[in-house]
Amino acid sequence: MNRIPSKAIAKPPYFLKTNVKPFGLKLRKQKLFFLPDKLLIISGRKVGALNYADIRMGLGTTNFVETDAVPKDAHILGHTWLKVNKNGSPDKRFKNNRQVPVCQYGEVRIESGNALHVELMCSNLTTVKKMEDFALKVFKK
Repeated sequence: MNRIPSKAIAKPPYFLKTNVKPFGLKLRKQKLFFLPDKLLIISGRKVGALNYADIRMGLGTTNFVETDAVPKDAHILGHTWLKVNKNGSPDKRFKNNRQVPVCQYGEVRIESGNALHVELMCSNLTTVKKMEDFALKVFKK
C-alpha cells in the first residue's frame, strides 16, 4: 500500500458555475467533485464526468496498524507489536521491535470499470459518515 496525501476541497473549479457547494477530493494531480448529478473528474487539463449509476461506492471502517504518526483525530483501538508471533506476543528475533497502535479508520472505495479506482482511508470517521449520507442520497436516484 502506498500512502499519498489527500485533501477535502469545497471550492468548485473556476470553469464551473453552480449554486451548490460541491464536496471535492484532491488526490495528487486529480480532483474529484461530487456534484448533485455526476462525479466530475479533473486530471491536469482533462475533464470527465461519470453518472452515479455507473459508479460502485463502498464505505465502512477498517482496523489499521499505524506505523507512522497517528493523526490527532484517529480512534486508537489498542496496540500490537510491529513484528508479532501467532499468539500475539512480540517476536524476539527482531531487535528494534516496538509497539504500534491499531487505529480504526474509515474506508472509502470508489470504482467505475477501468475509468476510476480510488481507495481512501480516513482517520476522521465523521468524514466517512458525511460521505455515506451523501452516497445514500445520490445512489437512491
